[in-house]
Amino acid sequence: MWNLLVFIALMLYRKKAKHKGNVFVMYLVLYGIGRAFIEGLRTDSLWMIPGVIRVSQLLSVILVI
Repeated sequence: MWNLLVFIALMLYRKKAKHKGNVFVMYLVLYGIGRAFIEGLRTDSLWMIPGVIRVSQLLSVILVI
């Protein structure tokens, strides 16, 4: 569902993008945000800091930044 929303947002943003590559960067940011949220819902992940953040969430946040 998240990927469908990202796709729709990118298609709407595509015509307003001022520079080449903006849509790609927007995709990376939105995908990373969604991935960080979805990984928080999983129960079988490796914890970086127990009870606070998972390894995959931390990686997603770092890649978004």
